[in-house]
Amino acid sequence: MAALLQRKAAQSIKPSPSSFYSDKKKNPVIAAFEDECKLFIQFTRKKVSPGYKRKHDEACSRGPDMLFSLWNTYEARLPRMLYLTRVIEMGDFLVSVKEYNMALWQCYGRYLDQFGDRHIEDITDIETVKEIFFPGGMESEDASLTFRALYGKSICNYQVVLMTDPKLQNTQSVTRCLKILSFLRLITQVVLPREPLCWLVYNGTIHIYSVSRHLMTLGHSARVLEYLLWACMCMEASVPLMSVKYLLWRTTLYTAVCQCYYDTKAAHHAEMFARRALGKVNELSQLEKMSSAPASLELEAVFRQAAVKVGVMVYKRAVFETRKKPKGLLRPKTRSNLKDAQSPVDGHAPTVIIASDGRLVWRKTAKQRHDEVVKKFGNLPWPRTPAEKLLADMFEGSAAQFLAILETISDSTRRTLLTSLPAPESDDHILDVFSELFFAGVELISGGGGHTPRSPQQSSEASLFGVAQGRTLIDMATRGEDGVSLSSVVKFVKWAYNYEQWETFDALVEIT
Repeated sequence: MAALLQRKAAQSIKPSPSSFYSDKKKNPVIAAFEDECKLFIQFTRKKVSPGYKRKHDEACSRGPDMLFSLWNTYEARLPRMLYLTRVIEMGDFLVSVKEYNMALWQCYGRYLDQFGDRHIEDITDIETVKEIFFPGGMESEDASLTFRALYGKSICNYQVVLMTDPKLQNTQSVTRCLKILSFLRLITQVVLPREPLCWLVYNGTIHIYSVSRHLMTLGHSARVLEYLLWACMCMEASVPLMSVKYLLWRTTLYTAVCQCYYDTKAAHHAEMFARRALGKVNELSQLEKMSSAPASLELEAVFRQAAVKVGVMVYKRAVFETRKKPKGLLRPKTRSNLKDAQSPVDGHAPTVIIASDGRLVWRKTAKQRHDEVVKKFGNLPWPRTPAEKLLADMFEGSAAQFLAILETISDSTRRTLLTSLPAPESDDHILDVFSELFFAGVELISGGGGHTPRSPQQSSEASLFGVAQGRTLIDMATRGEDGVSLSSVVKFVKWAYNYEQWETFDALVEIT
């Protein structure tokens, strides 16, 4: 009863600060504040739930009004650090329920108001950041809260941009997103030398990746490449973040950088960066073997998954580079049988062109390339083609092998319904490799390859025996198992349609 009376007194017309009450008992001001915070959180959770319906007499601004009143009522009555901590924690909660505007203005913005009203995206150097937001030095007790507020405000600003322009079709929206990325890079640069705050560096790389990944899907890979490279450098420059615990996240950043290079048609740089990343993974693996810690299945799975993810980025270019002929080698086209060129094969006629030396030569169609691969390699045991041999050398299990194929044929610059050949007709080696990749993909889907390859007699039959339901491709690849997920098969069929691989498309559509 006495505690209830004290709480009522704390909420009276003439409130007293928390320091007014004895520390020996539960402080009624703090207790009343925590109760109101819980009420607000309960209301917000209820509001964002799917079945919530606002009452006709309930104001649309009830949530912001409650939070505004809460802060104004208790700001002067609570200990400063407790109040600031709760403001940031409330902002994090609002972000988790996607109430970005409220988190921006009522939490992160309110916290940062103590440093002035300057727009954070306009700050471009470290000294300005230190001067404005850390006047008491980087070792002050509220430094970590300030970093969290800066991160939170940046992410909320980004989400507000997406609310008004989800596909970033406006040039100003893209520019603002890039400014946000630049500021996030600046914050990680400030905190990077301080090893005890490595968790803030880790959070910063997550924010940079989240924004960059969305921009990549919208065709801005070239503009976010530098920020992803910086995120990788941050993970490598911080000793605590170089541990096995963060290896998979570091691998995700590595593959994102490689994907940016591939999107910008810089495959050479992508392979070089992927091989460098493999070296980093191998270095950490050797250090773990030298340590006294016992080996575990979980540790092995981490290194296997990292090796598969980065190895796929190497395979994506290596499978084509190993088929290139030396530039100085003359390769005259000897297939100049015009009788064959003029007679269509199953309704698919080859294209007759004039070579540089004036001779009439012909190019094989996609169907003819497919038939040639089947005729040449169909009666051989796995691995049959050069593409399959490289798969078998680099990856263990059909899941990892199919993941490499799927990633190799994927191209973010192509649209599914706009079909075309995977390369110009002059790039014979690329067209041949694609035929082999789809040939290998059908074999893996049918249950071949991996640890249990099918016999040559079975390889001519397309089926879904290799599909494993209820499991993801990356999980099976991590364990080095055989199997293909159904969702990955659907993607494979889409790419077969997009690249005009009609033989593969028809065979898979028929059995599915």
